[in-house]
Amino acid sequence: MRSQSQTDRHGGRTPGLAAPATDGWLAQLDFEMPRLDGLGILEELRAQMRTAGLPVIMLTSHSGETEEKALDLGAHDYRNKPVQTRSLVARVKAVLKRVQG
Repeated sequence: MRSQSQTDRHGGRTPGLAAPATDGWLAQLDFEMPRLDGLGILEELRAQMRTAGLPVIMLTSHSGETEEKALDLGAHDYRNKPVQTRSLVARVKAVLKRVQG
């Protein structure tokens, strides 16, 4: 996915997406990222009108409350690492199919 970065209000890096969420775009976020974790980036994406509907898959080695929080914030799927490539590709296709109707 092509993107440009911009500094967010938390001092971390947030993806600046160049296309709307309806054109087959999807974000994969890891929970563990510098400064602003994946949940924080997910919150930022949901707060912006341009990216509010962007499909998101969270990838993480965390378990427990993280999955519930991610899904509550609007993640479309949540996978624990390590993730098999074929499984991830299948989930990406399934999420895109769901959101594109």
